[in-house]
Amino acid sequence: MAAAGQADGEAYADFLAIQHSARTPLERWADEICPADMVPPAQCAILAEDLASLGRPLPEPAGLEPPETVDWHGLAWALAGSSLGNRAMLVRRRKVSAGGPDRFLSDPAMPQYFRELLPTLARPATPEIEEGAIAAALAVFATFDEALHLHGERFAA
Repeated sequence: MAAAGQADGEAYADFLAIQHSARTPLERWADEICPADMVPPAQCAILAEDLASLGRPLPEPAGLEPPETVDWHGLAWALAGSSLGNRAMLVRRRKVSAGGPDRFLSDPAMPQYFRELLPTLARPATPEIEEGAIAAALAVFATFDEALHLHGERFAA
């Protein structure tokens, strides 16, 4: 998905739409299951700004099917870890002089959150926490997959 959006403005707009579609329900879920001081930074507002700059409407939110047993660590890890790919995409887009808004890709909040989260993730966990974290991370990935199916027709090939 990232390679297709380096210089192609439409593909980049599709990428942002997929991100917004998936993150909309995931941010609500994070508010519900994460401790108040460990909720990942919201990114839908800056995604909406980038989409508006490209003349794109807000996409339909993806479906989210939270598992019965979850632990917030998995959701936080999956969302925060994705910031590494966003930074790499930003660097590549700048190398090819791709225009367009980059508030989402350049926002420092999620990489900072990820750095602060790493010591928590490094602590030993019980099997129950590990199982719940894996289930939560898989739900995050499934939500992004749903968003890709909703809004990523050009990436399906």
